[in-house]
Amino acid sequence: MGFSDDVAEVLAMLTTKAGGLPQGAVTSSYLANLVFWNYEPGLVENLEVSGLRYSRYVDDISVSSKRRLRAEEQTRLVSQIYGMLLHHDFQPKRSKHEVFKAGKSMRTTKLLSNKRVALPKEQRKNTRSAVYALEKRVSSGDLGADVTKEIARVASRVGRLGSFHASEANALKKRLNVVRQAVNLVPILPTQIAQYPVVAMINMDGVLPPWE
Repeated sequence: MGFSDDVAEVLAMLTTKAGGLPQGAVTSSYLANLVFWNYEPGLVENLEVSGLRYSRYVDDISVSSKRRLRAEEQTRLVSQIYGMLLHHDFQPKRSKHEVFKAGKSMRTTKLLSNKRVALPKEQRKNTRSAVYALEKRVSSGDLGADVTKEIARVASRVGRLGSFHASEANALKKRLNVVRQAVNLVPILPTQIAQYPVVAMINMDGVLPPWE
């Protein structure tokens, strides 16, 4: 990237571990996005000449077109991308190579992208189910540390849902707040009990009733 050898070595030591990029490390996605820095711009320009839009996030590469591509065009396009990967000694996963056509679900980085960016229906359903499962656990008297961890995990999923489906996520956030109040033994308002009957066994004093 134009740094001196000494500076480059220090930067590498600070941002990698054992010569690699550990998955989940804060530096990994940034450095991975620099892998093709000296090759990718030329590919993008060539594709733009053909009316194609190229995008990539780490190792997830997508190319979109407003017109239907002929089979030979698709083949040439894939060859160009695979050529870039192989040039840098990367092996593409051919099993993950997919072509999406108009009229069917089109996914980019695991998101639906037909008309607007959205989460797949099954993922939205699973998030709602996770909130309901939490409500059931708390209503049964499970208030342990595992529940607290699960609340944080589910809240993260609801937050992601909110990035694409705000109204749906807001309703789930309200339900999660009731669950948090139950776990922390905070008094719950009568209006909340009426709205979310799953946690209605917590009384006005914020204390769980004696029955199972």
